[in-house]
Amino acid sequence: MAAATLFGYDAVATCMNYHRDLAQHRRFGVLNARNLLYLQSELISLETRLAELDAQANDFTRGNDVWSMPRSWHALERGQNSEHLEIVLKIRDRLDIYNRALQYQAWLLSQKRPDTRPMRNLAAFLSTNPTNMATRDAEFVAPKHQDDLIAISTAEKEPMVRALERRFYWLFGFNGSELAGDNGGMTRYSDGKLQNFVRICAVVVSSLLPILYVGFGGSDIVFAPPGNFTS
Repeated sequence: MAAATLFGYDAVATCMNYHRDLAQHRRFGVLNARNLLYLQSELISLETRLAELDAQANDFTRGNDVWSMPRSWHALERGQNSEHLEIVLKIRDRLDIYNRALQYQAWLLSQKRPDTRPMRNLAAFLSTNPTNMATRDAEFVAPKHQDDLIAISTAEKEPMVRALERRFYWLFGFNGSELAGDNGGMTRYSDGKLQNFVRICAVVVSSLLPILYVGFGGSDIVFAPPGNFTS
């Protein structure tokens, strides 16, 4: 049975799921910061109004029920001043939204930006398959938004692997890892051979170190108990 042809958002989402380093999305840093500022200003306004209502109620000549409103939840709940209770409940609601937005923003700012190669690969995939996503929708990978992108999944690579990947990836061939679908096809470079090469180099170097040590005069050193070291 032939594989179903992928198209539209389904093709892009499948590509991101299959090639995890292409799972890149905007953090909307400016909008999130602006939203926090709006929420903060709204809370400041509510805080100010609550202080005014507390001051107005702090008058024993208005009766014990009113005087007790800033001091007792039960008095506030059954009080005749509906605005006082309304402000308290509104603050509770806005604080919940604000605190969650603050946590989300802190998490978003801690996320890493995608590496240059995956960013270029995703942009190339979207540009070579323009029928999958409308031009405006695909603008999130435009150069002007690169600093606003976060990588959902980043593979930790050794520094040597990254250096070889940037300069000499063509020496290690390509892996035919292709996403199914007429319009969703994408062949990507696999760094598996690079990682194996780096591991082999590490083993070879660690094996040669004792030989080099002996070759450069290390055999003249005799290890003895402390205080009796001779050469």
